[in-house]
Amino acid sequence: MDPIATEILTAAGGAIAAKIFDGPFKTLEDFWFSHFGYKAAESRIQKEAELESYKKSIISNLNKIPEENLRQPKFNLVGPAIEASKYYIGESVLRDMFAKLIANACDNSKADTVHPAFVECIKQMNSNDAVLLTNLDSYGSLVDYNLEYKQKPGIIHPMAEGVHLSAKVQHYSHANCLSISNLARLNIIECDKVFSGAEYLDYSIYENNSFYYSCQQEVLNNPELYSKLALKKYFFNMTAFGRTFKASCF
Repeated sequence: MDPIATEILTAAGGAIAAKIFDGPFKTLEDFWFSHFGYKAAESRIQKEAELESYKKSIISNLNKIPEENLRQPKFNLVGPAIEASKYYIGESVLRDMFAKLIANACDNSKADTVHPAFVECIKQMNSNDAVLLTNLDSYGSLVDYNLEYKQKPGIIHPMAEGVHLSAKVQHYSHANCLSISNLARLNIIECDKVFSGAEYLDYSIYENNSFYYSCQQEVLNNPELYSKLALKKYFFNMTAFGRTFKASCF
C-alpha cells in the first residue's frame, strides 16, 4: 500500500477506516498510488512537503464527514480530480480546492451538489481567480473605466474592464479584471451590463482610488485627445452553478 494512502487511512480513524477500507478510502488509495506513488521519488525534496500538505488537507476534510455519510466516490469525479490535481500540487489554493472537492465526493449528503464539471472549472482557474471568488458576494458592483475621445463622439479608449472594488477588494488590479472575465466565462458569475444596480449598490469607491486618479490624469495630460473619463456601472450575480461550485470547493 502506498505510504501516503496508508497514513490517510490511519489518520482518518480506526473505526471509520475499518468500516470503509474497501469503500471511499480504498478508492482514494488506488487513485493516489497510480498518480502520486512514483512522483515523490522523482523529485522528493521539492514535492514531498507539497504532497504532505495535500494529503493532510484531504484527511482534514474527510474527518469532517459524519461516518454515516461516507460513501464510495464516483470514479467520473474523483478520478479526473486526482489526475488533474497532480499538475497543481505547487499551487496551494487550487490544491486545497481539489482536496475539498475530493472529500465532498465521499460525502453522501453532497451527492446532488458535487458535479464532475467542477474539476474542469478548477483546471481553468489560477490562484488569483480562486482568491477573488472567495471575496465575492452573491452579487456586487462592476465598472468599466473608459476615456472618451474628443473628436470621435461615441468612441472610447478602454482603460479597464470588469473592475470590482468592495470592502473585501479595495485596490484595482489587472489580474482581478482577468479573473472576473474568467469567472464569467466559466458561468460562475454572470455580468449584467443593461442595468447599473445603482439603486442598491454603492459605486463611490470607484471614484476614490488611485486607479481612478491615474485615469483622470491621463485625460488632463491629453486634453486635445480625450474629453473625459466615463465610468460604465453595472453588476454581477453569482449563478446557481457558481454558488454550488463555491460551496463544494471552499
